[in-house]
Amino acid sequence: MANTTGEWFDKGNAYFLSGRYREAIKCYDKVIKIDPKRALVWTGKGHALNLLGKYKDAIECYDNAIKINSHDSNTWTMKGLSLSGLGQRDEAIKCYEEAIRINPRNALAWKGKGSAFGLLGKDDEAIKDFDKAIEIDKNDGEAWYGKGIGLQKLHRDSEAESAFTKAKELGYKF
Repeated sequence: MANTTGEWFDKGNAYFLSGRYREAIKCYDKVIKIDPKRALVWTGKGHALNLLGKYKDAIECYDNAIKINSHDSNTWTMKGLSLSGLGQRDEAIKCYEEAIRINPRNALAWKGKGSAFGLLGKDDEAIKDFDKAIEIDKNDGEAWYGKGIGLQKLHRDSEAESAFTKAKELGYKF
């Protein structure tokens, strides 16, 4: 039976990786009760809550993590994803921008920002952000697909078709 914060954290991560998010949260809560100043534990709990669709609770966890360590690009990115899940696109973009400021090579933040801009109807900006994600990882089918959506909305059909073809070649399912 796990009894140290490290053991509880490891057990929580194992549950998380196996898709057992509720069990992971229980383990993370045990760590937080003992040592509430571990940003990574708050972020892990936030990830699990986010995947359960509990965006407000996830944001609260990410905010706790950011209070402890405001220099974690991943936490800012995940907060942006949760805000997007709540339809708060402008706030999400601010989080993605902070994530990118910390780590300009954070492809997930670029994709999240591109998606948020696309949902706001700012397709030129969305395409630029998807291009940055593709620059970081040319094999990211999701980024190619997002770029294709933006191009399609701008009636740049042949470019959109090329982006969709690339996404499909990379195994992205749509």
